[in-house]
Amino acid sequence: DVVRVKPGFARNYLLPHAFAEAPTPEKIEALKDQRAAAQAELAKLLLKRAQAPTATRRDVLAAFEALEAAVRKSPDSDDLREKLGSFLLRIGNATNAKQHFAAIREGRLRGPQQGEEDAAQADRPAELSDEAIELRYAQACAGSGNYDEASQVASKLIGFDIGTKAFDPAWEPLPNCIDAYVLVAELLERSFKDPDSAARVMRRL
Repeated sequence: DVVRVKPGFARNYLLPHAFAEAPTPEKIEALKDQRAAAQAELAKLLLKRAQAPTATRRDVLAAFEALEAAVRKSPDSDDLREKLGSFLLRIGNATNAKQHFAAIREGRLRGPQQGEEDAAQADRPAELSDEAIELRYAQACAGSGNYDEASQVASKLIGFDIGTKAFDPAWEPLPNCIDAYVLVAELLERSFKDPDSAARVMRRL
């Protein structure tokens, strides 16, 4: 922590006994980074507890609050945003989940800022791949009632033209996109009242 003390107390007691260090901009910045890392680790631990079969409402609330605090401290962390967004989806808060997946998408569209490095797609864990984020965003759109946007995003993951209701014959299936087929089929049947196209999508799966 950074605290204010009387100059004499710092000079005659804290500093000589190595109970404190004189603050510098570099040390303060490093302390912020350490706090953010600690907050992220706490959030992940609480999330694991909240996902356990024996989790209580208190566990769920604690995980939610910790994840929100971690994202506030590290707003550019795709990992934390994905965890918070997925957690919100799981507890039925699709509207707020959509905001977090949208932030990840927008960040990737902008590309790395000065002094940042963009993680190569191949180096990202499966849950942070572009396809996974697009699918999560589509699921959040559907869960919040944005069916048109959900269908547009999800259909691109399976090479399906939502306007013509036809598959691109040259489309190469993407990995880990089974849920995209299911989502598109559900939207076609329930929201667009087109069971025939929904069945065609499921047969393609």
